[in-house]
Amino acid sequence: MKLTRLMRGACVALALVPFFAGAQDVLLVRGTASVPAGAERKYAESLTRRLGRWLDECGVPHTVVADEDLAARAATTRLAILGYNPNPPPSEMAALRRILAGGGKLMVFYGASQELAGLMGFRLAPYQGVPWGGRWSRMRFTAAAPPGSPVEVLQESRHHRAAHPASRQARVMAVWMDAAGKKTADPAWVTSPQGFWMSHVLLDDGDMAAKQQLLLALAASCDPSLWAGAARKRYRELSSRLKDLEKQVRRDAPAKESAAVSREIGRALGDVSALINRSRYREALEAADGATARVRDAYASLQNRSVASFGPCGTTRPMACIPGN
Repeated sequence: MKLTRLMRGACVALALVPFFAGAQDVLLVRGTASVPAGAERKYAESLTRRLGRWLDECGVPHTVVADEDLAARAATTRLAILGYNPNPPPSEMAALRRILAGGGKLMVFYGASQELAGLMGFRLAPYQGVPWGGRWSRMRFTAAAPPGSPVEVLQESRHHRAAHPASRQARVMAVWMDAAGKKTADPAWVTSPQGFWMSHVLLDDGDMAAKQQLLLALAASCDPSLWAGAARKRYRELSSRLKDLEKQVRRDAPAKESAAVSREIGRALGDVSALINRSRYREALEAADGATARVRDAYASLQNRSVASFGPCGTTRPMACIPGN
């Protein structure tokens, strides 16, 4: 999926520059005391692992803590992510209040606490569920979403507990669309100065790139320095992938044609590197996605001109397949 759809609005040394954001600034809170023991708590653990993996992949350093351990870290937290912590106990509510009082924000998924919703400027509606899909099929984001948020995220949810704006500064950040593409009256996300609230959880049912981009945009709205780390990570991954492709092309293609692909790789990496050097990190992420497409197109053109097209693993099918893509 192209990052150009997701966005609103090459020097090797650069790729090796480390970027260390404070992992303690972003906490991913594992549902323990806030979730009944048994199957529901196991589900909360699986959601924590999923969100942690996606945060790692999109370049957001974070620390995983249990509900009971949040209080000890509240003073240094810029963002606490509650992946599924439906009913925080009083001690955890006190820690969440301290985070907000210190200027931090919360990202809440599928919460059930009216007290927490009120603390963030929202009002919870009753639970809704459907036995089949089609009612809540994608999230369409509004102008209230942070810069760099997706235009939309595909997800088929059957469970929904909406939060509605209840303060002057609270806004609907995304609405649910049905399977026919019709806008519903159901908020998918709301936002306020205290953070963000989703009416369900992020499912592992596709559109992972958009979901990761959403997590990055929300986290970076709390700590803009995260864009830099994400862009540098993406550059390193892109450089490694394209260099693998370059080796394959040099091995399998005539010298003149492989040189053309090598030049395109150099230009693509150079464009991303230049944006990072100018601290235009969000644009660098978009350019990195465009770089992959540019080189893929050049590779496809080369294959189409070859009498014996070279594919991965020694096949002769004409395939525009970049190693690692």
